[in-house]
Amino acid sequence: MRLARPLLILLAAALAAMAFAAPASAAHPERPPQAYSAWHLGPGPCDWYETFGEVSFPAVHPPEPNRAHFIGDNVEAVAEAPPGEDCPPTAPGDRVIEFTAYTDGGEVVASHGMTMEFGEGNEVELASEQWIEYVTIAVCLAEPSDVIDRCGEADTVHSSGPTAPSCVFEYSIVNDWGSGWQGRVLLSPLVDPGEDWLVVITLPEGTVIQQGWKAQIKWVDDKVRFTPPAWAPPIPVGGWDGPGFIGTGPIPPESNVEAYVNGRECVTA
Repeated sequence: MRLARPLLILLAAALAAMAFAAPASAAHPERPPQAYSAWHLGPGPCDWYETFGEVSFPAVHPPEPNRAHFIGDNVEAVAEAPPGEDCPPTAPGDRVIEFTAYTDGGEVVASHGMTMEFGEGNEVELASEQWIEYVTIAVCLAEPSDVIDRCGEADTVHSSGPTAPSCVFEYSIVNDWGSGWQGRVLLSPLVDPGEDWLVVITLPEGTVIQQGWKAQIKWVDDKVRFTPPAWAPPIPVGGWDGPGFIGTGPIPPESNVEAYVNGRECVTA
């Protein structure tokens, strides 16, 4: 029994040495990369501009700064004209992309604005001595500069992973008479009033959206995009509103429906 105490002391010292030798990244582990997508609608009924990609938050070893690393691409999408409409040519204009990093308290700690180049990839890194809790990505029609928050609503990505949803949606088929059907998508903001919203439906082969209401409509390849009309008031928190439409052909399943409010993706209610 006389050996027990010295052995315990040696064991405690060994464990302490192991703790001090642990890598610094244990306190700041590698955070998983996450997808982002932000867009700006064009002036006509048939075009929009989108940037998309992934943002990663590499592990840091103090005194290294915290970082957010973006890799993505830009597309200028031009759709076929909606039935009975024309798509006049429109000048694309100078779009910019804004990347911004924030602390948990909402303080801006790093930002970068760049001209949106099509056919070329983006690679941007934001660094900060403070912890980067989340980043935003936004696209708008403006001159690039270091001024932030000019682009309005943005896609927000949290470094710790997905957060509670900021909106929900319901997709339903109101009527089906065989030769056609009527559908609708209702959106409900959970955090802030819905100043802007977007519904995207990927159409199965043979499906055509014949008409819609309470929305502006754009057709892009096999997708139809609904955005609020200019006269539409914001959707209040807890309220419901959204587009209705009539289609023919196979009815799109719910998995083909995407909904966004204020640039943030909604989940099914």
